Amino acid sequence: MSLVDIALPVETQPRTTARRVRPYALGVAVEAALVAGFYQWYSVARYLVGGSMAAAQRNAMHVVAWERTLGIFNESSVQAAAVAHPALVHAAAYYYGTAHFIVPTVALVVLYRRDRGRYVTWRNALAWTSVLAVAAFALFPTMPPRLLGPAFHFTGVSAPGLDRPVVPALYNGFAAMPSLHAAYASWAVAALWPVLRSWWARALFVAHFVVTVAVVIVTANHFYLDVFGGVVVMAIGTVIARRRARRPVRSAAVAAGVLLAAAVLIWLPRAAGLPLALDVAGGAGILIAASVSRDSSGRTRTDTAPELTAAAR
Repeated sequence: MSLVDIALPVETQPRTTARRVRPYALGVAVEAALVAGFYQWYSVARYLVGGSMAAAQRNAMHVVAWERTLGIFNESSVQAAAVAHPALVHAAAYYYGTAHFIVPTVALVVLYRRDRGRYVTWRNALAWTSVLAVAAFALFPTMPPRLLGPAFHFTGVSAPGLDRPVVPALYNGFAAMPSLHAAYASWAVAALWPVLRSWWARALFVAHFVVTVAVVIVTANHFYLDVFGGVVVMAIGTVIARRRARRPVRSAAVAAGVLLAAAVLIWLPRAAGLPLALDVAGGAGILIAASVSRDSSGRTRTDTAPELTAAAR
């Protein structure tokens, strides 16, 4: 055995290790950009399809009539019982505006770390659920209960969301049917159930769904049928994602493009300056990371799990 044969593994080992670290970090950045960019596209679309007040009120009356026919129109009584406890209502409003964003993010992170193939399917299911919801908002704008007249005995409860300070102008007040709060909460349970190893973790996400349903009623942001509609669009979105399973997006340029295009869409109506700065910085960072993470063949590698491609086919 020659000295060249002995030295070769010593020289190549550090390079192999470096290539294993960089693609994983780039893969995480690409996924973060795709999810963040898509959410901003969704926010713009939801804002643009906002219907008129007359149409939203008319459709809300349809929902009320349907619930009366079913004998379930008692949301105002449920809210009245909660309003007697101001601390409870305040906690419900805070939960409404924060957990809706935090829990899906946590679920995506857990899925990405534990089962990359399942992550791709359920990430797409979340996207399809949002697309279907936007279509419903456009076709059936619905006024939430808290905006109905005094005759319905609902109390308006302030429930600011985490995204309001970032894009305050991109708000659709008539996006009640379906309830995406219920859709995302049920999605988290369905997506994580097989990958969670402990009963208490599963119970935690089930409890989140139950609390979310209670919160949207207590804050008078949704009717019972809105909650049902949210679960339905989640189920349909999941079916679509499973039938249209594809290889995961691995292009850093695509992810950066989605992020930068979202920034432009948000900047055009002058909704806020912060998304523009964050998205430009994020897009530039991804492109720079991609340029330094190319392998010897000149191709950008954004994941280190060969089984991911096979699982997503």
